[in-house]
Amino acid sequence: MDLSKLPKLSETPKPQPDPEPPQPNQPPIDYRADLAYVDAGAGGMVWISLILGALCLMLGRRFPSYVLAKLSGREFHTQVNWVSGPQAGQEVGYWNLSGSTALTETSIFFFGLALVLEALALWFISSKIGGKKIVLVISLIVVVVATVLNLFTAVRVMGDGTVPLMSGLAAALGGYMAMYQWKLLRVLNTGRSAPMT
Repeated sequence: MDLSKLPKLSETPKPQPDPEPPQPNQPPIDYRADLAYVDAGAGGMVWISLILGALCLMLGRRFPSYVLAKLSGREFHTQVNWVSGPQAGQEVGYWNLSGSTALTETSIFFFGLALVLEALALWFISSKIGGKKIVLVISLIVVVVATVLNLFTAVRVMGDGTVPLMSGLAAALGGYMAMYQWKLLRVLNTGRSAPMT
């Protein structure tokens, strides 16, 4: 019997050659170039964020007026008087206005501020100006605070039996903005490409 015609039971694989080490003269790959495709839509996103931010700041403009009046020691006038009860005829305080008005205006003002900061951050990222990461971190913090505040306001207003249209939309858009900015921050931190969809 010829044993050479029988199949071999085991065959040791040939060792694979080690991959070539990177050449020291080659420039490192800059994955931040992947941020270039942010430029394609950055102009439109900046424009929309600025317009919506300005509208939200206008809707919530009584909140900064209230804060400035309190910081300067002046009285803030709501120009609304109590109709009945022990305080009838006296002016209603800002935080006592019906329908959680002060809370809603505060939430919308902060969301407008978050939108304006997002526009600034997107402009920084798509430009050649330095300081991209710090502007993006500040924007992300304000977006998270505004989103949580609007979510709280939406739940509070729903508890009063009212539909929280503005705060609900702000919470939804704020969540999207926070996720998008978090992805951008990861790209800036790690230098690795991350899908921006």
